[in-house]
Amino acid sequence: MGLSFNAVVNILLRKFNSVKGFPFPVVLEEERKRSVFDLNSDEFDLACKAAVSARDPLPVADYVTLIDPENGKLMKKYADGRVEYVLD
Repeated sequence: MGLSFNAVVNILLRKFNSVKGFPFPVVLEEERKRSVFDLNSDEFDLACKAAVSARDPLPVADYVTLIDPENGKLMKKYADGRVEYVLD
């Protein structure tokens, strides 16, 4: 717009006086929730320890997810002995 700083301040002050306040809402942004990517390594370790301690000690699952030691692929191993590879 090509206005100087002084011109902008004068315009804002005149508008402020005419409407008896700011001509736009003045609010603080809500603090966003922190994600795992916002944690430092110590916080991440604490979060992992808390998650492990809070998990069900006797989980009920139809299968266990493992890495096949022969080929390094991710697999589901069922209680009846069946094996299903997750990613080929």
